[in-house]
Amino acid sequence: PRYSIVDACESGDHVDSDKLQSCMSPHPSGLSILAEPPHPTAAEEVSAHQVQSVLQQLRAIYPFVLVDTPHIFEPRVMAALDLSSTIFLATVATIPALRSTRKVLSFFRELGYSSDKVKLVINRTSKIDRIETKEVARTLDYETFWTFPNNYVATTDALNSGTPLVMQKRLTNVAKSIMEMAEAVNRFSENGHR
Repeated sequence: PRYSIVDACESGDHVDSDKLQSCMSPHPSGLSILAEPPHPTAAEEVSAHQVQSVLQQLRAIYPFVLVDTPHIFEPRVMAALDLSSTIFLATVATIPALRSTRKVLSFFRELGYSSDKVKLVINRTSKIDRIETKEVARTLDYETFWTFPNNYVATTDALNSGTPLVMQKRLTNVAKSIMEMAEAVNRFSENGHR
């Protein structure tokens, strides 16, 4: 993308709506993307207040706004999480990942985030996993919202081509699962979640 969130926020604490819309990169799928900063140090130029402003404006424009946050809980990430109506917490069925996920869920509970807000997603599941999906839910004492099957080849091909998996490999099990989750999210968003 030509522009990033840094460009959208260059006018100070108030994020200009027209500037923000001009920084959005359209994708052939119909989505619009506000790219991450071009360099990790450039992220420091964006404040938590600007993140809030950007997200509030995007929510007024788009029916859904997805934010891919880093795995750290610094002020900008917290601003995004606080404004989110739904947080999809992704994990995999390994002991180290589940240990980290348990800590994150505990932190979210301390923040007052309900199970309506935080949805657990288990990625890369397989019938041969040593830790089954139902064990993950029991271990974390948290209901699983969705599971995605492991399909390394299809996922890697899509990542390397830069084409969304649901466009390039739409007949694969993982692409079908993504579409089914999108439909489920759309259903519960129509019931008051956004």
